[in-house]
Amino acid sequence: MEEKVLAEVYFTYGKGDGEELSERFVIEDTPEARRDLLDGVYYDDTYENEDDFANGKSNVFSFERHGGDWDEPTGGYIAVSTKDDLISEIKDKAEKEIDRINDLFNGE
Repeated sequence: MEEKVLAEVYFTYGKGDGEELSERFVIEDTPEARRDLLDGVYYDDTYENEDDFANGKSNVFSFERHGGDWDEPTGGYIAVSTKDDLISEIKDKAEKEIDRINDLFNGE
């Protein structure tokens, strides 16, 4: 059985100043499922190699969109993450925040 990953599709606006989560869901981490992610997003140009993303060599795929109105996305990215990686990231952030708070109270 293939590993499951969380797939998140973000759209960016302007000069990359803002981003918005468009959708988030769990998929089997297969080249076919990753290709389906790419097929589900409209883009004009890419910053990343489509094959590297589909084959799992990269877990982020960035893209650009041209035209549209001022309030439409100008680009975005797709990111896939394992459950363990997501939990580890949260624990690391929490540990750093706890250390910062302790430092404040200890006068450091």
